[in-house]
Amino acid sequence: MKRLPNTVAVIYSDGTAGSALTKSFAREVAKVFLTGRTLTKLKVIEVELSSNVGAIEIAQLDALDESFDLV
Repeated sequence: MKRLPNTVAVIYSDGTAGSALTKSFAREVAKVFLTGRTLTKLKVIEVELSSNVGAIEIAQLDALDESFDLV
């Protein structure tokens, strides 16, 4: 039984904490967006979890990059 139906989780971390959070949320919610600085780490987490849990999408993002422009 999903405890958080129709919920979206956005997680910024491509390390152990990000993987653990993604696993926890993915078991309970319909959609998880996982972001982090290292695309290869994100892909490893996505492949590991995609067969066992709900929908996961990844995106490479460096939250400390001041030159990034959303416009």
